[in-house]
Amino acid sequence: MSPKDKKSRKEKCRVLITSIRNNTQSIGGLYFMWIFIHFVTSHLYSQFCTPYSVQGFFMSPFLTASPQCNALRWGIEQGAVTINNMWLLVGAWLVAKVSVRQIKKD
Repeated sequence: MSPKDKKSRKEKCRVLITSIRNNTQSIGGLYFMWIFIHFVTSHLYSQFCTPYSVQGFFMSPFLTASPQCNALRWGIEQGAVTINNMWLLVGAWLVAKVSVRQIKKD
């Protein structure tokens, strides 16, 4: 292998690693954004839409129909769905990595 081929191979590896790092950071950022949205909206919903008192018990049916409670509930639901899907994606990726290694060994 000539020195020129080694240099181009190193450059390709560097570009690939940089690309993987950038994609991982952006995907990780989205994941933590959804965790934050789910966490915050869960706490806000329990505070504003289902107050912990006798008065809150009777107001709860009216509060849950309000636009702000619907928006918070959407954040809770979509956050949970997104977090579940991301766990499935990570699991599928890990299975694919293990499967490829097993195939290469055989």
